[in-house]
Amino acid sequence: HPNRAVLTCLGSLYIASLHAHSDPVFPHLREVIDEILNITGGERTIVGGDFNTARLAREVWPGWGHGQFWDWIDSGEELVDSYRLFHESERQTFFCDGGVHAFQDDHILVTPDLAPEVVSSMALDTPETHRVSDHIPVVTVLSVGAAE
Repeated sequence: HPNRAVLTCLGSLYIASLHAHSDPVFPHLREVIDEILNITGGERTIVGGDFNTARLAREVWPGWGHGQFWDWIDSGEELVDSYRLFHESERQTFFCDGGVHAFQDDHILVTPDLAPEVVSSMALDTPETHRVSDHIPVVTVLSVGAAE
């Protein structure tokens, strides 16, 4: 998936950054994440970026695949939404002129083995972050020990 995903390995930790196409998001987003998990063996993996989907999207655009995607993530079987470990609901991270929906399009997911090591997660909402992009970053802090 040229120009859309980057995967690197730092010791025993895999970190992927991706920017999902917005038209259509599905099935491509799930396919890219599945490829990443296949490469990493589904362990010690962080996947973050602009997913161009939010849980609210299942209500705004039913039938477009958003619901199935978030049901999969919320099952926690392969990935855990680090932000939701600390917050009951999503937080708007995408801002555009004329936008009427408070979408959290930006996410950081971790494999279940890393979930206990997530220390905090927040959306960095400052005047400076709004000047840089129409998205504000989600920041997740992990206390990652050495792999066994």
